[in-house]
Amino acid sequence: MRGSAESQPLASIFSTFPAPYLNHFQAALVEMTMTAFLIAALFAFIDERNSFAPSKAFFPLAVGLVVAALGGVPLVR
Repeated sequence: MRGSAESQPLASIFSTFPAPYLNHFQAALVEMTMTAFLIAALFAFIDERNSFAPSKAFFPLAVGLVVAALGGVPLVR
């Protein structure tokens, strides 16, 4: 039924919902931590001194993999 608790697993495919066990401070801390990891990865990718940085052709794939990895890691439980 649309709008009920049973529809949340299907709806979570297309959007995210706040975890019931997180308060506002914890949620903000998680967001700041994930953003810091993403920015660190992006800076590592564009650093010309980094010999392990992806080539320009693979840059979008590398960023997508980092975003997918960060989206799948629960930091607080």
